[in-house]
Amino acid sequence: MIIHELQAEPWPPQGSITNNSAAELNKSLDAKRLADRINYGEATGIKTIDLWGAEYWYYAKVKNHDPSLWNAAEQAFAKANK
Repeated sequence: MIIHELQAEPWPPQGSITNNSAAELNKSLDAKRLADRINYGEATGIKTIDLWGAEYWYYAKVKNHDPSLWNAAEQAFAKANK
């Protein structure tokens, strides 16, 4: 059993990721929500979890100069690999 495409990118109410402000996008996904979603997935006990949205973490880091999602994912992956 796997969790396929656990939601890990923002879903703005209108438009796309590229035409919404960071503040609007953070309403549906910020670093805390990302960490919470990953923790939720891990709490199921299912060993394989595919996340949907890693390209957005990179986009936010590079284009929006906000590495918070990237860093949250990095911390979660480091914890999982211990």
